[in-house]
Formats: sequence, structure tokens, C-alpha cells
Amino acid sequence: KLKAKFGDKAVKKSENISKSAENALTNFTKHIEKLNDIASRIETELNALSTAGKDVAVLSTSLVDARINVVAAETALTEFESAYGAMTSATDPKSAFPAVKDAGKKVADAIRAAHKGLMEMIPQIRSLNGEGMETTTQPAETQSANQ
Repeated sequence: KLKAKFGDKAVKKSENISKSAENALTNFTKHIEKLNDIASRIETELNALSTAGKDVAVLSTSLVDARINVVAAETALTEFESAYGAMTSATDPKSAFPAVKDAGKKVADAIRAAHKGLMEMIPQIRSLNGEGMETTTQPAETQSANQ
């Protein structure tokens, strides 16, 4: 359709836009999966700290907020997929591209907010834990004393 109406250049541009949107979709999905993984690891650490008698109420609330931001990112990703689908089926993809761009910005902003919320929790967890989330390794002082 595009080639008949606008020529080869328009077809190539449309293909580039589609590839770019597909790459963004893949990257957004990977980032959201990673955020879910980080949230699960934090939840495991909070459960361990709670079992050890530490007060993790504030951190648990922060984790709920971060998970809400992850869900917002997933919702924004669904909107991005919908906008992308509408663009690929449009007779003039150029006119539909701004909606894809806006939806992509919403996903990126939601991912940033979720990431920020999760990362802000880590120093607090480390201070409660005394040595950080990686409890399976020995501190450097102990390692050098054992050698």
C-alpha cells in the first residue's frame, strides 16, 4: 500500500519505525521482568529480616508502592502494544506514530519510577541487615584473615 502511494522511501521508513518499536517493546519487557525479579529478591530479604526480628514495616510499604509502579509499567506496556498494533495496521503509519511515541514515553517513565522506588530500598535493607543483600559472601576482612 505504502509503496504504491508514497514510494520505496516511505516503505523503508515504515520498516525502520516498526523495527524501532519492536526493539523498544522487547527492551521494555526485559526491564519490567528485571524489576519483578528485583522486587521478589527484596521481598525475600524483607521476610528474612522480619524473621530475624527486624522492623520492616516501612520497607514493606515501600515494596508495595514499588510493585504498584511495576504494575503501572505493565499497564503502560499494554497501551504501547496497542498503539503499536494500531500503527502497523494504519494506512498512514506516520500519523499513528506520535501515539506510539507517547505510549513509549509513559512506559519508560513508569519503569524509571519503579526502578527508583526499588533502588531506594536497598541502602535501608543493607543497614538493617548489617552487611547487605549478598549474605553468602564473607566480608573482605574475614577473607584475608582466613588466607
